Amino acid sequence: MFSGDNDTDVFKKYGEKSTWLPTSWLYEQDKAIGLPAFSEYCVGLYTRDSYVLSLEVRTINYWRFLQTVIGILLFLSAPSLSRNPFFHYTSGVSFGVLSSLLILFYVVSRFIPK
Repeated sequence: MFSGDNDTDVFKKYGEKSTWLPTSWLYEQDKAIGLPAFSEYCVGLYTRDSYVLSLEVRTINYWRFLQTVIGILLFLSAPSLSRNPFFHYTSGVSFGVLSSLLILFYVVSRFIPK
């Protein structure tokens, strides 16, 4: 496998490869390679065996990104939230109501036949 910025660079690297030197271990790569997302990149494959080439595009998981942003904002606003009595009472009441509902659902689910 030969990689470079464009096809001429890849072809030049292919031409420079010596076939009589036992340096094939230098050119062996992993089965998966990472490509830069915001720049052009060229890969050349040379093999005598058949191969399967697949491209996997990974996108951003927006839900996890949103959770990360909310977590950072909550962390940065922690000093002001810890001094706010309204936040303490509302979070305590919300936690109590949700835990009561979970216990109620658990008890009711034990009485429902399967």
